[in-house]
Amino acid sequence: MCDLKTGKMVASANSPGKLAPIALHDDGQQILMRRDEFGFGNQDRLEVWTIQGKSIRKSLTWTPYENVQGADRDVLWAEFLDAEHLATSSRGGRVVIWNFATAQPICTFDTTNGATPALSGDRQWIAFCSGEKFGLFSVKERKAIAMEATPAKLTWPGLAFSPSGSRLGCVAQDRILVWETATGKLIQDFQTPGLHINGPVSFPDDSFLLANNKYLIDLENRIKLWEYNGAEQLVMVGAQAIAVVGSHNGPGALLTVQLPHQAAQQMLQKALTDPELFVFKSGTTVKLDVTGIPEADQEHVLESLTRKLGEMGCEVGDAGTIRIVAKVTGPQEREISYFHSGDYKVQEYLTTLTFDYQGQAAWQTSSSNIPGMLWLKKGENIEGVLRKASEKPNISFYDGVVLPKFLQKPTTGQGVNGRQTLGASNLTTSGIQ
Repeated sequence: MCDLKTGKMVASANSPGKLAPIALHDDGQQILMRRDEFGFGNQDRLEVWTIQGKSIRKSLTWTPYENVQGADRDVLWAEFLDAEHLATSSRGGRVVIWNFATAQPICTFDTTNGATPALSGDRQWIAFCSGEKFGLFSVKERKAIAMEATPAKLTWPGLAFSPSGSRLGCVAQDRILVWETATGKLIQDFQTPGLHINGPVSFPDDSFLLANNKYLIDLENRIKLWEYNGAEQLVMVGAQAIAVVGSHNGPGALLTVQLPHQAAQQMLQKALTDPELFVFKSGTTVKLDVTGIPEADQEHVLESLTRKLGEMGCEVGDAGTIRIVAKVTGPQEREISYFHSGDYKVQEYLTTLTFDYQGQAAWQTSSSNIPGMLWLKKGENIEGVLRKASEKPNISFYDGVVLPKFLQKPTTGQGVNGRQTLGASNLTTSGIQ
């Protein structure tokens, strides 16, 4: 165990078996360990360790998801909510809040297979994703208090709160989404062509997202900025990244770094003035395709998007180097549910907007005509509101959509110098190289 303030090891002990630390108790002494053997179903057991001199005292051992078999019994995530309560999530998507002293469950809720929840900095909220919806679970009230539909079904979603708590980020394979925490408004939704990203996600600050413990994404400009290699683990503690680095047989170290580091920041400023990097930015001529919109709405959508592009200094014309495609699909019958309100059948239309560059999607966003959250006015009921919403697509989506400022050229293989990002560095015991 290391003291991060002094940078010194304060305790060390050995114990048989393969286990890995997964959470640290508020007292700074009790370590939550997880069985960490190869194969699905072999990360299932938790133990509580306290290091005493050169020995380990084990005060508690249990298997949180012992009633299921295989991969679903693995513990993917764990966080202490306070000194008395622990939250865990399984590979099967079940979140459980435990009485830490007794290892007895207090409450549970389900997300989706492979999902990783996130605990807010003040430990008041657990963000979760079911694949088709994301929500906030109140730790104090022991219930979900907000739900919002995702623009598409997400696979293996991993979540993280930004340092300020004002944003909630999600990585799902090669897709990145960011919501405003207070309103549930989706403010970023884009793909990262050429990067297959999933696994751990964190925010170095509100403007940058780190995926897979290595890929740094500039959210404002949607740029695949930097690749950091060499860290076995990398976690954000406030504004500092703490990386576990070292070779297989050589010495290791805990390295603290600021992300993005200076070289990455300088490259970003240079890239924003590079005419070859972006396929879309202010001044780009674009082609607009609204043939996938119902005929009665085509003129309105064309005018709305042309106006937005004009405000960005972009022209619409046949000589455009990138094609913007607006499209409506549906209706498709779906059954949806709201908390404590029953199930309802609806007719769903999806409205999408895609920036297509030479046959590849450089950026895409979408919306549904069916709301993820309902606010009923006096005299309204859920069935009536959903019946009206099911009548037609949400064409107003094109009036409110926020277009990207920059779009990086999509690639199917590796980029310059064998990488997809603008730059790359190695994290070593000597620092960033």
